[in-house]
Amino acid sequence: MIDHEELDPSTRLEDLGLDSLVAVELRNFIRREWSVDLGLNQIVGGGTLASLMETIRSSQAEFAG
Repeated sequence: MIDHEELDPSTRLEDLGLDSLVAVELRNFIRREWSVDLGLNQIVGGGTLASLMETIRSSQAEFAG
């Protein structure tokens, strides 16, 4: 397990061990914790931790707006 203080937002998700099974678990976690429904392609698209968080924020803003 990686300590959150050690995470670099520019790290690619696949470098953190993201594979298809982890992506499904992550999608379910995001849905449960932030009420954001992302497609798996938005998670496994080769992005970084920062880009995933921006996608989540944008989705929340669209839902709230």
